Amino acid sequence: MERFRVVIVDDDDVSLENLDFSLRKDTRFQVEGVARNGKQGKKVITKVRPDLLFLDVEMPDMTGMELLQDIRDSIS
Repeated sequence: MERFRVVIVDDDDVSLENLDFSLRKDTRFQVEGVARNGKQGKKVITKVRPDLLFLDVEMPDMTGMELLQDIRDSIS
C-alpha cells in the first residue's frame, strides 16, 4: 500500500506535535516534514512536494493563504 507523503506547517508547537504523533500512528501516512512558520514551510513543501498538506491559517510571518499563493507556481 502506498502511503501519503505529508507536510505539517503550524506555529503552535502543541498542535503540530499532536498532529504529527497522530499521523505517524496511521500507516496510511508518512510525515515527510514539519515547519513552524511560513518561511520554513515554503522550503519543506518545495522540497518534499507532499500529497497532503496540513497548513495553519494564521502564523506570525504570513497566513496559510499567503503561503499557498507564494508557492502556487513552484509546485504546479
